[in-house]
Amino acid sequence: MDADLLFYVSSLDGAPTRSPGFIHVGADGLARSADDGRWLRLDVEREWLLIKALVEDPQARVEWIFVSDVVKAQLMQWARARGECIETLFRAQTVMAQPSRGGVHDDHVHVRTACSSEEAVAGCEPTGPRRPWLESESPPLDEPSEELAAALFEPSSAIIEAPASGGPSVP
Repeated sequence: MDADLLFYVSSLDGAPTRSPGFIHVGADGLARSADDGRWLRLDVEREWLLIKALVEDPQARVEWIFVSDVVKAQLMQWARARGECIETLFRAQTVMAQPSRGGVHDDHVHVRTACSSEEAVAGCEPTGPRRPWLESESPPLDEPSEELAAALFEPSSAIIEAPASGGPSVP
């Protein structure tokens, strides 16, 4: 379950621009289009919003986002500077990696997803690491349970029965 996604890019003055394809982004965030020679900039904000959406959505089931170390550093720096939630930063830091084979991925991101329960039954074989935030794929309860709610909010001391003699109870 793999997908290659082109980087979001902008003009040098920050205007969103259609990506000309697989263009290599340097450590400075700049890339030169092979089509027309114009310089473009990695649109870090839009690229981060994509990464954030992927790691926060449990239905996306992201195992890996392969991307170059320099692009990952730019994205993480941008996200930290904007005060992103620590859990989202942890997930992004965990799943983004420069692959050891297949190129550095400085011209796109490669997203690898985990098998869903339905896909596993149909023969999809899990190959990646188990991500703790993807572990609970159980569906939500159809209806709230009053009994469960009462048990959750009832003090534990109320559960201990007082002895018949009226003396102190020992759990």
